[in-house]
Amino acid sequence: MARRVREHDWEATSLGPIEAWPQRLKGLVDLILASHQAMYVVAGGDLVMIHNDAYDDLVHGRRPPVLGVPFRTAFKDQWPVLEPLVDRVMRGQPQVVTDQRFSMPWRPDQPEGWFTFSLTPLHDDEGETNGFLASTIETTGRVRMENALRESEARHAFLLRLSDSLRPLTNAIAIQETASRLLGEQLGVERAAYGEMLPDDEHMVVARDWTREGVASVVGTYRVTDSGAFFMQALRVGKLAVIEDALTDAGVSRENYERIWSVIDARAAIAHPIVKDGRLTAAFFIHSKLPRRWTPDEISLVTDVGERTWEAVERAHTEIALHDRVAWLAGQKDAFLAAINGAPLAQSLGFLVATALAQIGGDMRCAFYVANAEGTELRHVVGMPEPYALCVDGFRIASDSLACGLAVHNGNPVITADVVKEPRWGPWLWLAEQYAYRAVWSFPIETSTGKVVGTFAMYFGKPREATPLDHEFAAVITRAAAIIISRHREAQDRATAEAALGETEERLQQFADASLDVLWIRSAADLQWTFLSRGFDKIYGISRQDALAGDNFTSWMELILPEDRDVAMANIRNVIEGKRVAFEYRIRRPVDGQIRWLRNTDFPMRNANGEIDRIGGVGHDITPLKDAQEHQKFLLAELQHRVRNTLSVIRAIARRSAESSETAEELGMHLDGRIAAFARVQAAVTRDPTAGLDLEGLVADTLFAASAREGEQLSIAGPPVQLAAKAAETIGLALHELTTNALKYGALSVPDGHIAVRWTLDKAPDSDCAALSLEWVESGQTPSDTRPKRNGFGTELLTRSLAYDLNASVERQFGENGMRYAVRIPATSQIVKF
Repeated sequence: MARRVREHDWEATSLGPIEAWPQRLKGLVDLILASHQAMYVVAGGDLVMIHNDAYDDLVHGRRPPVLGVPFRTAFKDQWPVLEPLVDRVMRGQPQVVTDQRFSMPWRPDQPEGWFTFSLTPLHDDEGETNGFLASTIETTGRVRMENALRESEARHAFLLRLSDSLRPLTNAIAIQETASRLLGEQLGVERAAYGEMLPDDEHMVVARDWTREGVASVVGTYRVTDSGAFFMQALRVGKLAVIEDALTDAGVSRENYERIWSVIDARAAIAHPIVKDGRLTAAFFIHSKLPRRWTPDEISLVTDVGERTWEAVERAHTEIALHDRVAWLAGQKDAFLAAINGAPLAQSLGFLVATALAQIGGDMRCAFYVANAEGTELRHVVGMPEPYALCVDGFRIASDSLACGLAVHNGNPVITADVVKEPRWGPWLWLAEQYAYRAVWSFPIETSTGKVVGTFAMYFGKPREATPLDHEFAAVITRAAAIIISRHREAQDRATAEAALGETEERLQQFADASLDVLWIRSAADLQWTFLSRGFDKIYGISRQDALAGDNFTSWMELILPEDRDVAMANIRNVIEGKRVAFEYRIRRPVDGQIRWLRNTDFPMRNANGEIDRIGGVGHDITPLKDAQEHQKFLLAELQHRVRNTLSVIRAIARRSAESSETAEELGMHLDGRIAAFARVQAAVTRDPTAGLDLEGLVADTLFAASAREGEQLSIAGPPVQLAAKAAETIGLALHELTTNALKYGALSVPDGHIAVRWTLDKAPDSDCAALSLEWVESGQTPSDTRPKRNGFGTELLTRSLAYDLNASVERQFGENGMRYAVRIPATSQIVKF
């Protein structure tokens, strides 16, 4: 900031250039620039601002900047607040302001701020005030906290007053009226009201509301869909609906505004839905005749008051219902006791039927129906005469059914006030006439899990609409019936499950006995085996009887190799803690000392309380797998070694062929032939790397590849000899070179040429080691055809490579009508497979 002050164009201000400033002003500017507190100096004829870094942080982002700007210009948007302060300080009166609120739009994350600041007059040499020094501290955080605390205290005080006012009230209407009045007065609105949904989920009743003097009441019954899509879409899903101005809000259509909002003289509103068990049961409304921006605290207060009002109203309803239905409670108790004691379902539900008849009286009948397991048909349980039950048993549960079937299908009450006026009842009016009823109400029986298991039906001799109290009474009966039916079905399911469990245990025993693996169960408390399958005997080499005796966990650990015991114990502990594990370990069988590899899959077993009281496991003998893996490792190592050798040989073939070839075509021909010969050997070797390569097959494959025909041009003879892989590679290349030379210069290049290949395997002279003697003889040529025109890589291979690679002695002779090539190789284990 010091640099900015120095570089600022002060000549354009009333202060003039810095050099002309009074020494007192310069010293004061140096003082504030060195201060860590937000400060500024205002001086000059039009009160120009000079501020420090700390103050610059407060106005950072403000446009235009305030440095070097007249004070009034810099704060023209806040001048109504600052002008009287500036007037007083310029009259020589120091000013201190605490927690002054300022708008700060350049701070989008905190557009409002509170500040405590002081303004100290500055005087010239004659003692006249010519400016002032300002020191500023931001107190936004503290002020906000204090405001929130005051609002919270006021809110709690109001809610306490509300609770005290509602607590002594026992009438639901009085509760609604009192809550509406207190909230309306607290928020300063024109209207507050509490509405309750009727059971049809289509109408809402406002029994009482509170309004200011001169404001119309909205007491009455309303179809909720008439309030407009904006409100209903929110309220149906339990979402607060907030309108700040219905005239301009995009969610309120013009038609809806004219039809509702203007009629009730409301421009702003909050509607808090009260949703219970997924159903909109009530709503609390407040209306303002003027547009209003609702604060989060106001919205939250409406929500709290709505919930507390609902709780108080429900308490009043419950107290009235309990007071009026003492007899019902006694009947319900009899029904529950009968169910607990295992009475038939008809007897338990019969107590509820008798109690309902006693409570309602008149010409009413009632009955219970239960759905089958598939939820497709209804069966009469109790309440109606047997002939009637025979007519309706098996009634379908579907969308086109009558009262009971439809109630189960939809999961909602089906109220038929007059069967004569209901077209669905046309085919069944004869039944209604025979049993003298005109109205039929059917209420679904829903369990605590949300499953509809039947219906409670009420039949009346005269047409009759259901009131909210009728719905409440039916709800009490169906809740009790749901408990009884659920218990009855649980008892049935338990009996079925126990029978199935016995069968399952028998099958498990059969499965365990048939398994080659070891199936076992241990006690989680002491880790002792309580069950072992037959597979244990074969794998461990110990009888199950012996294994289960004594401290069998310690005995089992002693069978495990010492270096694997910690792994086994750690995994057992993990299972006890509730984890599933799989691990491998080795045992030494006492019967033969053999080491076996086992893989265990262990898991916790919980009782009915969810506690781990047992642990189970399956042990699988993986010794063959481990052996196969070791063999696979050997084969992989052998393959890697063979590939490296193969690449070395091919590299040598390529290099030497290139050295001995005069043209690219000649190089290609040599490479193709030599690599093909080498590949034939490799293909034969890889079929069974351990068996070796048959010498006769190697000779035949090489010559047959050159189209030589046995008998006419070729004879092969010798005892069976299996060559080792390396020896086969070298001899195969030599045979290829001999064949190639025979095609170019020798016996295979003339019509009457013949090749004889023979070998023997006998003891070498002056040695205890056997030797392989291989002879290649060509005949049928003219004297000029017997010797090749030049020596190349093939000649070197035939004369030197065999000697070097196989420690062979090589003899090569050219006669008048052919060529003889003889090799004698020591028959060591590296050369010949015995």
